[in-house]
Amino acid sequence: MIFIEYAKCSTCKKAEKWLDAAGIPYEKRPIKENNPSIEELKKWRQTSGLPLKRFFNTSGNRYKELSLKDKLPTMSEEDQYALLASDGMLVKRPILVTDDTVLIGFKEEEWKEQLTVQNTPHMRRHDRELTDIKEIIRVIKKCDVCRLALHNDGYPYILPLNFGMQTDGKNITLYFHGANEGTKYELIKKDNRVSFEMDTSHQLVMNPEKGTCTMKYESVIGHGRIEIVPESEKEHALSVLMAQYHQEEFSYNKAVIPATTVMKLMVEQVTGKAR
Repeated sequence: MIFIEYAKCSTCKKAEKWLDAAGIPYEKRPIKENNPSIEELKKWRQTSGLPLKRFFNTSGNRYKELSLKDKLPTMSEEDQYALLASDGMLVKRPILVTDDTVLIGFKEEEWKEQLTVQNTPHMRRHDRELTDIKEIIRVIKKCDVCRLALHNDGYPYILPLNFGMQTDGKNITLYFHGANEGTKYELIKKDNRVSFEMDTSHQLVMNPEKGTCTMKYESVIGHGRIEIVPESEKEHALSVLMAQYHQEEFSYNKAVIPATTVMKLMVEQVTGKAR
């Protein structure tokens, strides 16, 4: 999902704030420095079904300076595309581009209708979905690896990590640890939104008579925001980590604390699945 914006635009800021609050991931693209091409504009217009005029920033200074209100009706579509592609300040913003939707300008109700349905996790097999938070927590307790997906220049950066879980029965916080240096910390500074996945209880089930095989499993996926834990919280966080793997309390060497960076993921959305 690409969010095309102008940093000084108040409507863009409002749209970005809404996306963040809704937990919807996106890749930001500045319209002034990276203006849409003619090919992109044609594709977006076709996807959106909107008239070409809707792509013009009719309230912008550049639009008024060029007297486009009077000129556009007499211009060919090819000339209009070329004009839009020549100057990002002529293009209406924000623009949100997904695989099957293009939204021009920000109208909260329209975005909510289009995006919450599109981005709410949908499970095809409802008979396998885990909706009870207690069941989801039970599965998490059985897992020994959590895979994090961070943003890295358009590609997911996947990390398999040991983890610890802290929960009050409703809210879930996950803790991770690592060395004091690494790519993951630089990526978190740029964008601290992450997705995660963990799974357990794998069992291959074969039916020679029918010639079929399938896999039993339990899994959890979700997303949230991750941050670096301050020094004052490290010891507690590492104790939570140890508790995931040791039934009894384990007294670890506190000398490792200064050489360890601890991360905390506040889970905003989570769902489970079991077969």
